[in-house]
Amino acid sequence: MAHKATLEYVRCNLCGADLPVPKYEKHGFTIVECSICGLMYVNPRPAQSQLAAIYDESYWRNTANIRYNETYYSDYIGERDSIPRISEIT
Repeated sequence: MAHKATLEYVRCNLCGADLPVPKYEKHGFTIVECSICGLMYVNPRPAQSQLAAIYDESYWRNTANIRYNETYYSDYIGERDSIPRISEIT
């Protein structure tokens, strides 16, 4: 993938540990689990400068009228009030 050249390694955003354990690979990215607190995150991840391009308006709204699937939201922003918060799930 083109974005591989600008990936950055990061510590766990929850506890700050630097002990990631690779768990999955999806769309060319590695999902790791922090061996201290269990948070799962992408590592390495796209550089901060690239995230705005990845998560642009079309990511949050299905402006192309593409059939809903795992890559697109139908209208994430419009539905945000109906999406349960973590505290409501656990």
